[in-house]
Amino acid sequence: MYRIFFFLCALVPSWVFGQTQPPARVQFIESADVQQAMQTYIASNRATSLIKGWRVQVLSTTDRDRLDQVRNAFRAQYPNLVLTSVHNRPYYMLRAGAFTDKLDAYRLQQFLRSSYPSSYLVQDDEIEPQQLLGTEY
Repeated sequence: MYRIFFFLCALVPSWVFGQTQPPARVQFIESADVQQAMQTYIASNRATSLIKGWRVQVLSTTDRDRLDQVRNAFRAQYPNLVLTSVHNRPYYMLRAGAFTDKLDAYRLQQFLRSSYPSSYLVQDDEIEPQQLLGTEY
């Protein structure tokens, strides 16, 4: 009796697991029009390398030396934040952070308020995607 039981315990699992089939493969067949549309979409996205988003403007001045002073002090105080400068004659503007969400930019503004009380949010249409990754505060 025990021999039959042990024989079945050894035989049944090998028979059950031996009958399994490999996982089925799924194959997508696209028409030429769909492939062309996807290639156009990919090329368009690669060509558009700038993102619309938000930054915190910490300074706006007509004095280039003042911009350099504040930029150096800011980098010493907050080395991990993205910092950019913009020159729209006659003004030099210093902007910090890079966000796609206005609320995240607002949080940075509140964080910087003690050091830069006149800071405010600005929209920026020329944010590089890699700048979004380096905004830790």
